[in-house]
Amino acid sequence: MPALRTGGGKGSSLAEVMGRDGDKLAWNLRILRCDHTLSAATPDAGEDPPMIPIPKPGTPERQRLIDEHRRCIDSMKGVAGCAVLECAMPGDTTAVSGGISDDPLLRQVLFRMRAQPPKGKLVVICTKVDQEWRIGRLSGVRGIPPAFVDDRVFNDENEIQHAIFLMRLDEMAETDGMPEHFNEGWKRGAYNWT
Repeated sequence: MPALRTGGGKGSSLAEVMGRDGDKLAWNLRILRCDHTLSAATPDAGEDPPMIPIPKPGTPERQRLIDEHRRCIDSMKGVAGCAVLECAMPGDTTAVSGGISDDPLLRQVLFRMRAQPPKGKLVVICTKVDQEWRIGRLSGVRGIPPAFVDDRVFNDENEIQHAIFLMRLDEMAETDGMPEHFNEGWKRGAYNWT
């Protein structure tokens, strides 16, 4: 079995790591969520691998995250869809960088946002084709339409994406998406678990 590398240079097989932890599936999940590397903290040290916390409001790290998202959204104006990458020339996707490809914190935060269960999730609702968009919140019940969250009307699809990012970021706790929030959703038919 391949050796699992830890930050301290110590190698353990995956079976050994999983065997030391009572909940094999949860430990396997923790391994996958750590950006493919583990720190020196292993189950025999009594600690879980470190997770990247959501930056607290008012911190420079949170502002950097917001600025990076804004820069990527602005550079993607004129491009169909919403990718959080920075174009070398605005609207030209032949050369992209930055965003989720270079920023592990932004990638992790967006991953956690996208992995949220459908109930209560913020979505873009197009009210006039290619002209007007509003923010809605999903009910989580099939057949019940989303409800508008406010009266704002957006004339640019990219602007509404950034507005939703800011709203979701404000709704997320610093520890959102940590291993203790893990539930075996696949057993209940809830396929949006991570």
